[in-house]
Amino acid sequence: MNKKAQLSLQFNWIFILIIGVAILAFFLVTIRSQSKSADMDLTADIMKNLDTVIKSAEASTGAEKIIHTPSLRMNFVCDNLPLNNIISTYTIGGFSDNDLTYDMIFTQEELSGNQLISWTQSWNMPFRIALFQYLTTKRSLFIIVNNTGTPAAAIYINKTLPKNIQKIIVNPSDSLSNYTGFDYYKIIELGMEHVGAGKPPGMYHTVYFEEVGKLKSEGKVHFSIDVTEEGISAYNGPAMLFGAIFAQDMSFYECTSKKALARLKLLMNLTKQRTLELSTESTNAECKSIYDSALIEISALESITEFTPSSYGKTINIKNRNERLIRGDNCALIY
Repeated sequence: MNKKAQLSLQFNWIFILIIGVAILAFFLVTIRSQSKSADMDLTADIMKNLDTVIKSAEASTGAEKIIHTPSLRMNFVCDNLPLNNIISTYTIGGFSDNDLTYDMIFTQEELSGNQLISWTQSWNMPFRIALFQYLTTKRSLFIIVNNTGTPAAAIYINKTLPKNIQKIIVNPSDSLSNYTGFDYYKIIELGMEHVGAGKPPGMYHTVYFEEVGKLKSEGKVHFSIDVTEEGISAYNGPAMLFGAIFAQDMSFYECTSKKALARLKLLMNLTKQRTLELSTESTNAECKSIYDSALIEISALESITEFTPSSYGKTINIKNRNERLIRGDNCALIY
């Protein structure tokens, strides 16, 4: 074979190789594109179903639902910014941000697995302001530290938490090192810290409630990651208390709480306008006196910029005045 024929043959093989690589690359890109498209379609379907669950949950308090899904990873973001600039979204598998700016969801930053557990509680101040939703999975363990002096607190938390989540009650000195196989650990301390030597096998988050006698009303909550304390916040009512339990950390809790605060301020403004009209139009001196005293508490709630343990007491005063109107003679109710 002459030199020219050899060069021609080599060129043909190089050409065939280039064409083969191009065809292989085309099919790989096509398969990857189709796979990504299928993942995006699946993500869109899951988001649609989750949005349906979130919206339907707004109609019922105390509802617990298990949402079955393909194995997935959900990431939640709640940027703890000033009140009117909060950014709150979630993604599934890294695809498509979905807005949650007006939804009050307390959850972890990342949820994984094929089952989501959804639970709702009504947040009343004193009438319903919002319905809180809590999300977790069976791969999260909630560890309730029993206060040996007042065990009723641990019983209350354990009984109220949804039945399908992974939860246990331990004594302060118990080791936690044997509770393996979970992605997330939340330790709930009720006026008594966990002092056992054995800690959960992985990063854990702790909420410590100072006054166990006020779990159903108001108080302070301390947040820690492992042994490092993040800070102290406040809760108003049991729905917020459980928000602190389900939230990833202090930042996530306060970010979601700010959304609740914005709703509270809006509804208190409307309630104030209604109460002012009732007071102006009332010819009953007793009714007018009740309206005017209620206006002080309503205005105080409308103007708050952050939650404090004393905020909840104002709602009790409004509730008591509304009940006095019920017992009154021809007095229109505040709410």
